[in-house]
Amino acid sequence: MKYYRSTKLFKQDVGVFQLGNFQYLSVDSILEAQNQKADLIDISFSDYLEIREKYPVSQMDVYFLGAADCLMLFDDKYYLYQISASAFLLYISQLKINLKTNEYAVIVGNELVISQFLPALTKLGYSKFMFIAQDIDAITPFVQKIKKTFLGISVEIFNFRQISLIENLSSLLLVDVDHQAYPELMESLTYFNFLTAGSVFFDLRSMQTKDLVLEAERAQMFVLDSVQYYQERLGLADQILTKKNK
Repeated sequence: MKYYRSTKLFKQDVGVFQLGNFQYLSVDSILEAQNQKADLIDISFSDYLEIREKYPVSQMDVYFLGAADCLMLFDDKYYLYQISASAFLLYISQLKINLKTNEYAVIVGNELVISQFLPALTKLGYSKFMFIAQDIDAITPFVQKIKKTFLGISVEIFNFRQISLIENLSSLLLVDVDHQAYPELMESLTYFNFLTAGSVFFDLRSMQTKDLVLEAERAQMFVLDSVQYYQERLGLADQILTKKNK
């Protein structure tokens, strides 16, 4: 499988992944990756907004969510695809976790992160969410679209400076933010004062730095492994590509 990751996404150490036919394409753009027939191209939310009119979607989820996290090559044609929710559910199913789904799930990140993980969390039983974003005004239209898609969920939105205002008890914290760019946010998160005992913690960027993971482990949380998750995601993509291209 030929794989390319947009330069607008955080850089991964792809050497940690173990896939027999895995080939990472080290090029500078999505177009160059397509010219080299990349099978899977991971894209950012801004990439999606730029290219969404150019490619068909292969899932209703992409249409309803208004977001895709990758392009996949099926029979020499690229389609917008959303794979992370399925990969996350697959990963979670292998773990022994007692999720307190009657409490809140907290997602820290942008529209892409919400579109990737909220659908999976609703399937796991969560219906109450808090989104922590850099710019509330920018993310609100996307959140309104999400609420129309997933009826019955409740959503509260905070910006990065409002973490101390969170009062609702939560049992899951998922973070996908550049640690170095937002040191004050990272410091605020390490207090975990809105999380109940034994909560689940998942830092999508723990491949880069372990600071939040180490604090979560000290707080005796159930810490998810980002390397294992991304391994599952690439493996699932490989299975989908193999099946659809037969």
